[in-house]
Amino acid sequence: MKNKKTTLKIIFYAILFAFFVLSLTLNALNEPYIGIKSAIVVFIIAWLIHSNFENRFLLKSLSVKYDNSQQLLKSICKYCPDLISYKDYKRRYIVMNEALLNLIGAKEDDVMGKTDTEVLPAHIADIIVKHSEYVIKTAKSVDFKISFNAKDGERKHFNTFMAPMIEDNNVVGIMSISRDITKEEELKKVLLQKQYYMNSILDNLPFVAFLKDLDGKIVGANKRLEELSGIKCSELVGMSTNDVFKNEKIFTKVKDEDIIRYNQSLVEECKFNLANAGEYWYRIEKSPIKNKDGQIKGITVFVRNIEQEKIIETHKETFVATLTHDLKTPTIAQIRSLELLLGGTFGKLSEEQSEMISQTLDSCRYMLTMISDVLSTYKYENGDARLVNEDFDFYNLAKECCLELTNLASTKGQKINLKCADKTPLVYGDRTQLKRVVMNLISNSISHGYEGSDINVVIEQTNEGIVFTSNNQSPDIPDEILDKVFEKYVSGAAKFNKVGTGLGLYLSQRIVSAHLGSMIASSKNNHTSFGFIIPHHKKAREIFSLR
Repeated sequence: MKNKKTTLKIIFYAILFAFFVLSLTLNALNEPYIGIKSAIVVFIIAWLIHSNFENRFLLKSLSVKYDNSQQLLKSICKYCPDLISYKDYKRRYIVMNEALLNLIGAKEDDVMGKTDTEVLPAHIADIIVKHSEYVIKTAKSVDFKISFNAKDGERKHFNTFMAPMIEDNNVVGIMSISRDITKEEELKKVLLQKQYYMNSILDNLPFVAFLKDLDGKIVGANKRLEELSGIKCSELVGMSTNDVFKNEKIFTKVKDEDIIRYNQSLVEECKFNLANAGEYWYRIEKSPIKNKDGQIKGITVFVRNIEQEKIIETHKETFVATLTHDLKTPTIAQIRSLELLLGGTFGKLSEEQSEMISQTLDSCRYMLTMISDVLSTYKYENGDARLVNEDFDFYNLAKECCLELTNLASTKGQKINLKCADKTPLVYGDRTQLKRVVMNLISNSISHGYEGSDINVVIEQTNEGIVFTSNNQSPDIPDEILDKVFEKYVSGAAKFNKVGTGLGLYLSQRIVSAHLGSMIASSKNNHTSFGFIIPHHKKAREIFSLR
């Protein structure tokens, strides 16, 4: 369109110029001066006609553009959810959009030409007048928040932006835009309330607690950390643990990246000296903080002073060790004496005498096993048991246990069947302790299984880990007992007229838990299964490497 107008203009001036030249030529012989003058007059008249035509065309185009702009502006103001207004330099309303009119419950004719004090409630008008005067005096924009009750009674919150309209370096009006932030303010209030609750909980915890972001910076801490570090809580925010505890590396021994990588809590116990607390034993536990989508967003750190626990544990350990030693020594002596009697060292025994001594020997051996279980259970409960981890073939371990228990099973006419997948299951753990668990579970299956039935020992590899189960045919265990069978001193032996200590399965549970696994049990339709799940070799190695 623009090129077309330019072309027409060029053609017009070319024709005008040709007419000018022609006028000069025709009048050259008669009166050159008059001919030139006439041609100039004609040229000027033609140019004025053209300019007038062009100006009228331009004014029409501008008028159309202005009308379109006005229409667009009205549409924006009409449908915009924000509150829009325009006032002159005397703060009289010239424009107010429908959203604002609806909010204050007024019509356009009622507000045009009026000031804030005439249109708005007094407390709101005072705020707006104050900021309007600032804009007019300084010719600077300003933003502020206002809150008031709308005509429907709802409490509304707005963020208002007010800007000067400048012409020839003078403020000729004020443009205001207010955005509804009611939902944001309500959410903020809820979040602040939750923050208050969280801070209250943290401050009332009897141990040090703080939160870190993924960059290792403290984002929240309780007063216990302030007392321990000697740094105010307000100053702790934004600091790293190394900045807080410059002389102690224990907080970085269990690295944050390992918590994030393995997505699980890690615990460390150590003795160290803090300037404001002295040298004590502490337990440091780090856990990942996740959002609703399971993404890790930070890390919680709990630091407990366990000095008193350690002292009590030492006393308990001394007591238990002394007690078990005092019990084991005479028990072992009794076993040795009974074995000598049965072996005929002191003369031949009658059949009745041999039977009686054999029963007594079994009781003494059972007593020795029970004493060992008590000591082992105590060690696992107090974290004193230390696993001697190694790589080993779990199938060979299970096979070894089955062979050792074959004679026990044969006394009841039972047969032990071992089933395992083709792939050899490699395990990383304490072979001796896991053998103890396997022996215990198979022994239970033999002891409680029907005479003449099979004991099926199964090893499987699943996505969760390596699964071991010992299955037998026996009376169903009631659910109320099955749910508690791995607890201390809970036993189903009485149900089957057996003697039980209630520690065997509990100790097995402690050993499996130390290997990062869990126990499983089921009993239905005269089929009972006990077993456990432990992590795959690679995962177990990775986790134990952090401890």
